[in-house]
Amino acid sequence: YLLALIALSPAFYLYSVQKNYSQPDFAPVLVAAQLFNEGHREVIYDHEPYSATRPAEWIEKERELPNGSYDTGYPYTPLYLLPFALLVYLFSYEQCIALMFLMNILVTMHLSVRLSVNLSRSFWMRTSLITLMCVANATTAPIFLGQHLPLNLLCMVGFTLSALQNRVWPALLWFVLAAASKPWSILLIGIPFLRRDFRLTGMLIVALLAFMGLQYLWQPEMTRGYIELTQKHARLTVLAYNNFSLSAGLQRLSMPNWPQ
Repeated sequence: YLLALIALSPAFYLYSVQKNYSQPDFAPVLVAAQLFNEGHREVIYDHEPYSATRPAEWIEKERELPNGSYDTGYPYTPLYLLPFALLVYLFSYEQCIALMFLMNILVTMHLSVRLSVNLSRSFWMRTSLITLMCVANATTAPIFLGQHLPLNLLCMVGFTLSALQNRVWPALLWFVLAAASKPWSILLIGIPFLRRDFRLTGMLIVALLAFMGLQYLWQPEMTRGYIELTQKHARLTVLAYNNFSLSAGLQRLSMPNWPQ
């Protein structure tokens, strides 16, 4: 962990001098959390993906951001919004941004260490893997863009390792957390299915249905809005904007610039 912290130490300096970090990718999540706390829950999913069509309540909150409007919305599950609702209740916008930055740093540290420990027993190989993962652009870019990707990757890695080690309950927990943060994480069901572990496959399907059912019982209108918005995202034809459709992801792999 000390090595990972040293490798990521330049990120702290860059964070202190990078002015545009005040408008990261998870800014819409904080806007949605504020609307949730104020009782405007019916408008959180009432928008078109990547367009200027958003409710007046949403636009009003966007204008309070340091850099103004961000022209996007909240595409995640209702339950995923709960910790952020608590965060914006306790802290200011700037403090929330700093806390999210630190969370991404800590998650990246843990992820790099956990992967290196599971991939090699050699001290030097582990050292090389940790250093490489902590300085690679694919690792640092989500941190500075303020994305949820580090947390989602942690859930996916946790699920994969738990499934391969036949640890059922940790696998179920990691799967539900991954599905809460990214809709396409449900494709993780394919891992035990391809291993012919039909017991775990069935339990994952039941866990997913229970997860969605609990959300519907808690917030039926928000859950319907989430499903409708997910379908809108899946129908997007611009690949750069489509993070929900499997067909769009397969199309991207056929493009020469797919790593971008």
